[in-house]
Amino acid sequence: LIALKVRRPINLEDYTPPVELLQILPLKSSVRGKDVGPQIGPNNSKFSTGMQALLDLLFAVEGSVLDAAKILGLSTGALSRLILSDDSLRTAANELRASKVAAIAVGGVAVDGQSSTELILITGFRDIL
Repeated sequence: LIALKVRRPINLEDYTPPVELLQILPLKSSVRGKDVGPQIGPNNSKFSTGMQALLDLLFAVEGSVLDAAKILGLSTGALSRLILSDDSLRTAANELRASKVAAIAVGGVAVDGQSSTELILITGFRDIL
């Protein structure tokens, strides 16, 4: 699916989750209004457009499930369960997160005496699925 591979840029400063994403979020999300309708799951044909929007957000927050969950009004556990609910979404999210870690590790900048690779190994695993 193209939805799993193509990322659209997001401006996080004024980000509002699109309806397609809101429709796949659990009902307990604090940003999901009651007017969105029932939650749609992986067996619904509209789920792929919600997946694309979720992956766009994950890309914008550099793969951080914690940061994405905050934006979506969910716990990291709830967002992780959503990602794990569909094998193709889980795979795409993990590939995205791995590519972000690899891209950051290439930088080679030292902070407090640690190379960026060491920093990634320390911080990159804080919210792995």
